Amino acid sequence: MAIQTAGQKTARSTKIRIENNSTIDLPKGAEEHIQKVLDYVPIEHLRGLERLKLVDFINDPRLKNLDVPIKGDLPGLYHPKVMNQSAWMEVSRVGKFC
Repeated sequence: MAIQTAGQKTARSTKIRIENNSTIDLPKGAEEHIQKVLDYVPIEHLRGLERLKLVDFINDPRLKNLDVPIKGDLPGLYHPKVMNQSAWMEVSRVGKFC
């Protein structure tokens, strides 16, 4: 006999689109592996996130005006929701993806 809680929604998987804009080829099954890793992230942290973009380096104009210097390359950057565009993440190639 299962216990049901009133008002509790069933867990549903959120599929995040993975875009590869890097110059290197991903290993076989890398996108499935990334999707499995994202399955462990709580749904509250993924809500509203539309895509994950894999790039060689992160070039964002907002980073040029930072007061705090950044050592090396930035491994990832979150782009919040702006007007009609959903939130998305950008992950740079630090060494290798997988």
